[in-house]
Amino acid sequence: MQPGFDLRIRSMLKALSETVLPAIDPVNKAAVEQLHITLGSLALLGEQVDHAYAFEMADLHEMVGLIAGLPALAGGTAAATRDVAARAQALSAGPPVSLAQVRDINHDLRSAIVDEIEAAYARLDGAAAGELDRWLLQQSASQIGRERAFVAGTGFDVFPDTLRPIGDVLAN
Repeated sequence: MQPGFDLRIRSMLKALSETVLPAIDPVNKAAVEQLHITLGSLALLGEQVDHAYAFEMADLHEMVGLIAGLPALAGGTAAATRDVAARAQALSAGPPVSLAQVRDINHDLRSAIVDEIEAAYARLDGAAAGELDRWLLQQSASQIGRERAFVAGTGFDVFPDTLRPIGDVLAN
């Protein structure tokens, strides 16, 4: 039997909190603080692990859509950007791949989008640049909501009452 991620993370949390933490000299504030940070990070990973692939795939689909919508406002897209978008679409339509492969293509998508937006702002005038601003802000709303939900367990969100559960955010 292969223990799942959840069981392994919970075992690490238990070992660190019940065995390691009591063994640390309380005078060593830095060590205590670092262990608490580690415990918090492991707890957050425990919450995120089941959603990591869906989170990355949602980013992929959204960025491909963003690239598809850019030409109308940005005056076109480069062949390299279209190639990255085509590779991302092929990856998402194909057989399951590793989380690392999805992250890699997402990195390429983000880089291409940044390049396209920088090029667009370099050639657009004030009114067209303003329209691109508005469109990009509108497009970012779901990504921001997804990212906020994904790290909600940190407790650092300034508007926690507006957070939606990560499962709900990813289902949309």
